[in-house]
Order: sequence, then structure tokens, then C-alpha cells
Amino acid sequence: MKNIAILALIVACAFIQLSATEVTTSHPMIEEAEDFALEAKPNNLTAIDLGTGTGRNIAALLEKGATVYAYDASPESVKLLQERFSPYIKDKKLYVYQKYFEDIDSLPQADLIIAWRSLSFMKKNRFLAFWKELENALIPNGIFTGTFFGKNHYVLVPPEELPIVRLTQEEVLKLFINFQILHFQEELQYEAKASKPSDRDQFEHIYRIIAKKK
Repeated sequence: MKNIAILALIVACAFIQLSATEVTTSHPMIEEAEDFALEAKPNNLTAIDLGTGTGRNIAALLEKGATVYAYDASPESVKLLQERFSPYIKDKKLYVYQKYFEDIDSLPQADLIIAWRSLSFMKKNRFLAFWKELENALIPNGIFTGTFFGKNHYVLVPPEELPIVRLTQEEVLKLFINFQILHFQEELQYEAKASKPSDRDQFEHIYRIIAKKK
């Protein structure tokens, strides 16, 4: 289990390094979700970001006065967040935790939960339990936005090397029986670089969603 966790952390760190140099703004759907949440609660918003990375998804929220709880397993990410957002930490507007999702015992109540490219890096049997914890943390009418890997997402990656939760569209939608879905996207993108060394085409298969808890 520890070896698997370390491999997942290595992948996360590689993505963080890429993000720090090439990605400086949030995805438009994250910004849309933040707008939904701030429209419903313009003052004293509380947000959770799971897999915070460089903090690009929380910067605007902090600037608008939100209180943010940021979780990331990478010590490099945590250090970067502590340096980049130190004034917000001092003002108790940002709380940063270095934890694997499997090690989170409870989450604070929140108006907004962001989980982009993070929840899928878990063992599936642990994923469902953590999803319930996440759902319980989101208040009624709270907003969730996140991504989930589809069944065709890099299928050549052996599960014993890296835990990846791959879901069908039906399984994704089943997670949201207690939500109103506001925006849903599915993307299947051919990955030439990953396909070249193998005899099988590889794809990035992702579901993106914004939903409001009933």
C-alpha cells in the first residue's frame, strides 16, 4: 500500500511541476462553479480544495474573502502553498493539510468543494467511502466541481503500479443522486505520445462536472 501511495505521489508531483510552469489559471468550469457558490453566498464562503497543487484554483477565492481548506499529499505542494499564500494563513483564511485522502478522518462543512484531477487517484474501495465523507461535508445547496476518469483512461497503466479509479458515465452519475447537475462534460482525447511505445491506442478519458447538493 505504501509503495502504491508513493507512486501516486510521484505522479502528482510531476503534474505539480508541469502546472507551476505551464498552467496559471483555473479551468473555466472551476471558475463557473466558484461563481455559482459566490452568488449563493457572497460573504463568508467556505471552500475545500482536494489536490490543491500550486493553488491556482484557490487564489481567486482567497482574494474574494473565502476561507479555504486545502489538502494535498505532496510536501512540495504544501511548502509552495505556505510560501505563496502566507498572509492568508496568518489571517486564518487558508488552512493547508498534507494528507492522502485515505488518511482524512473528517472534512469541515463547506459551501464549495473542488476536486479536479485528484479523486481518481485512490483505491476504488476507499474512493466510495471518501466520497460519502465529501458529500456529508458539503452543505445543502453547496456546489461541487470535479473530474473523474472514464473507463478508457490510459488503460495500459497496471492497477498494481498506480491506483486509478475509472468509472463509467452511469457510475459517475450515480454518485450525484443527491445533487442537481448544473454542467456535465465528457472528453475522450487521443494521446499520441502515450500510444507510440505500445500496440494499443491510449486516451485521456475525463468526466467534468458541476453539481449542487439538494
